[in-house]
Order: sequence, then structure tokens, then C-alpha cells
Amino acid sequence: MEPEEQVRLPDVADIDEQLTRFWREASTDDRAVVRACTHNLIVACEDDDDLADATNSIARLTEQHPGRALVVSTVDPEGKSETSPGLDAFVSTHCHRAAEGRLVCSEQVTLKARGDASAMLVPETLLQLLEGNCPVYAWWRRSRFSADPLWSRIAKVADRCIVNSSTADDPLWVLQDLAALATNDGWDCAPGDLAWVRLEAWRQVIAQEFDPEFALALLDGISEVEIEVGGPASKRGTTAAAAYLVGWLASRLGWSLDEDRGVWRRPGGNEVEVRLEAAPVVNARLVNAVKITAMSTSGREVLFVAERTAPGEDVIRLSVDTEGTCPLPYTVKIERQEDAPLLSGELARGSRDPVFLASLDAAARWAAAREIAP
Repeated sequence: MEPEEQVRLPDVADIDEQLTRFWREASTDDRAVVRACTHNLIVACEDDDDLADATNSIARLTEQHPGRALVVSTVDPEGKSETSPGLDAFVSTHCHRAAEGRLVCSEQVTLKARGDASAMLVPETLLQLLEGNCPVYAWWRRSRFSADPLWSRIAKVADRCIVNSSTADDPLWVLQDLAALATNDGWDCAPGDLAWVRLEAWRQVIAQEFDPEFALALLDGISEVEIEVGGPASKRGTTAAAAYLVGWLASRLGWSLDEDRGVWRRPGGNEVEVRLEAAPVVNARLVNAVKITAMSTSGREVLFVAERTAPGEDVIRLSVDTEGTCPLPYTVKIERQEDAPLLSGELARGSRDPVFLASLDAAARWAAAREIAP
């Protein structure tokens, strides 16, 4: 990765001129520079530290998906300092060597809004800076969603809106906002959540446990689900990862939700007890274990367990335990994924995922019902 070049602009109107100058000066007779742009990526950051982390992810992302990144950060959003409202713009490039030796570069425009300039100046500036004839993706990294004045304005111009609900202060509100976005006919934005994508390995190993014919027959007899997971939680301890896993199981198995009690029921009417436990994990947002109890038609209880071999380890031990048998556990190694590769996969998807949308709807409804249940 080539080091990025960054220029601070005193006037936002100079951005296009500066970008043009970059490309003109970068290409010489002995060095060919390819400007590549397959998309627009609007990134809403929380603060300067978050902006730095986002910039690192964008640099990695552009190796697979070159494009124009428009990054927004807010300084003193509540106007507590004496700094007058305004907008500072910075232009930078992310370059890498392609296989054939050519230098391929992408653009990043960083907008730092002071005071309430975020709501006044940022939306119009973003519209002016979007690269034409390219899809628009939004990566929302802030902890607030519908309460943030930029949320709806960015969502309305984006083809896809990608969040990370596992970083939110209260995942309940994020899930509800995202579910509302998915069903809003006035917005074309297809939602996505990195917290959901990060659970792919867990969904695969859980499904794998029920692949054998004897286990497949037990899906209709699931009576208990216990999930150990960390991360920011609602007042009742619901985390984004837990809600997604429960929502996924419920939507795939046809469970119905008793919203007055926050309880799931199987198609036959029997209740499914769901328990959430705080996980002793190194990374506070990781799932540590999923334990599913099912009852066979003969009344025999079967316990399916998927758990890390140790907190923070990337190896999951799978076992099936039933009375009168000796469980033979086996292990599966899962890949530890950072935001950049997860985001890359979401950009490549480019359309609505029906399994995610069904799981999101179930997760949001269950999380809300669980908060108000007696």
C-alpha cells in the first residue's frame, strides 16, 4: 500500500479542483496511475479516533473495491465550544500496486463539520461530490441512528446502508431503526449490518450440527436456546448478536412471537425458552457459546453445543449429548474478520438478502417485546 497524500482545503469548493490536480500530477511519462471508481462510499464517523479507524479500513477496502470515499466527522456537535459552525475539507488518496505493476488509486474526501454545520452543510456537499453513474453505499458508524439528523438524509441517497449494531450503545434502537428502513417504501436503501455478517460462521456451524438425519428430525422439538455473548446490551441484556441468532432461528423454523410476553412458540404451540448469558470473552462483542436443547418424539432430551475452546479463541467445539450416549466432540476453526473484509463482502452483495431481512424483522420484534415483557 502506497502512503496516502492528504491536503487540507480551506474552501469546500476547491475539492474538485484539488482532485483534478492530484491525478494530473500523479501521472508522468515513466509512471502510469490508474484512477479507479466503482462506487461512492459515504462514511459517517463518530469522532476523530473513529475517523482514523475508518480511514484504515477504507485503505484496505480500496484494494478490492476502488472508489470515492466521502467521510464525515463532527466536531463539537452540540455547540458547547465557542467554535463557529463550519466545514473543513481534506482530500487524500489511497493507492496500491496491481498485479501487473500499475499504481491504482482511489479518492477520499474527509469533511469535518463544526457545531451544527453537520445538518446544515454536509448533505448538500455530499450530493455535489458524488461520482456520477456509480452506486452509492453508506457505512454508518455512529452510535445514534434515527435521532441523528444525517441518518435519513444519507439513507435516502444511498443504494445500500450498512451499520454495525454491535458498537451501538443500545442495540434495541439500532435493530428497530434498521428494520424500519427495510420496510420503508419511500427509501430504496437496502440495509446491511456487519454484526449480522460476522455471525455467518456461527450460523454455519449451528446448521451443520443439525445436518444428520436424526438431528434434522429434532428441529421441530427445540425447547431451549442458551446464548453466551458479550457486547453493549439493552436493559434486559439483549445484545445485537444474540438478537440476530434468535431471530435467525425463529424465522427459519417458523416460530411465532407472543409479543405480550416476549416468548417464542414453535408451530405446534409449545414455548421455546431463550436464555442470554454474558460471555467471558476477550473481545466484548464475540459470541462464546450457543446451546440448543431439543426433545425427541420419544421424550428423550438432546443437547447441541457449539462453544469456543477458550474465551477469545477462534476454534469452536461442537458436540451432541443425549442420555445413554458418549458425545464425540469435534472442532471447527473460524476466521477472525475485521470490518474491511466484512464491508467488502457487503459491497459485493449489492442486493437485498431475504434471510437477513427476515432475521432482522424477528430480531427487532423480539428485542422490543423482551424489554416490555413482565
